[in-house]
Amino acid sequence: MTPADSTRAIIRYVAAECGVPVDALLSASRQAPIVRARAIAIRSVKAAKPGFSLRKLGHIFGRGHRTIAYHLSGNSGHDLDLLCPSLPANATGSAGRIAR
Repeated sequence: MTPADSTRAIIRYVAAECGVPVDALLSASRQAPIVRARAIAIRSVKAAKPGFSLRKLGHIFGRGHRTIAYHLSGNSGHDLDLLCPSLPANATGSAGRIAR
């Protein structure tokens, strides 16, 4: 499995668990359920791929690096552990934050 394959697998998994289509998760949509799922996917990919830069994550998700930083900071107001409770605890980190 290549790094791109594993990244896509994470995104597909989060989308399925959160009940949103993958194409919606990667779209420009600002609907709350999609934004929440996208935030979880961003954090999950970063947790699995700590070497990925903000720029690389931005490229994957079609967002700017500052938006990625915002979602990783834990300041987005989303308690990610409660939004998709079926995700493993380590997918979003303790209290919805990525373990650093």
